[in-house]
Amino acid sequence: MLRANSASSPALRLALLALVAAPAMACSPPWTVIKTSGPPSTLANAGPITVAFDQEWAKLKASFEDSVVGGLGQTWARGAVKGAPAAGVGLVVYPTSLSMGHYMVVASTATSVSTMLDWTVNGQVTEEIQVSGAQSATVYTPSVFQHIPPIGSHIGNLAGRYLGKRQ
Repeated sequence: MLRANSASSPALRLALLALVAAPAMACSPPWTVIKTSGPPSTLANAGPITVAFDQEWAKLKASFEDSVVGGLGQTWARGAVKGAPAAGVGLVVYPTSLSMGHYMVVASTATSVSTMLDWTVNGQVTEEIQVSGAQSATVYTPSVFQHIPPIGSHIGNLAGRYLGKRQ
């Protein structure tokens, strides 16, 4: 039998809260609406969708890719070119995480990138390594656009050093 003061026990209150909150959480959508239209919604009866990406993100990605190829070319004397691997030895770079650093006078965080590097021979993955790089944010280099080229170059250099060790 429950005593009058047992309803105020922390464990029971937590269990009751979980029982009430769980259905509410299950019913909420997995997004946050910032702006909406309508009614009716301007998205009603939409046909095929054209997808575009922020151009700053595309510039950052291109800078990273070019820097990786350049860094590999610095440590691999036979050179490196950007493109899809075909015949011969190729490298496919899979970024697995990106932490965008920032600079503030009181605190700053470094930009870091982790990657998986898949070495291919005639289109088949034969070896895989994981490498990462980081660049500090400073008053002179506060932007992620200043951090990505040295990180990409570092990752490319590591790829070239690995390739050299495998000869």
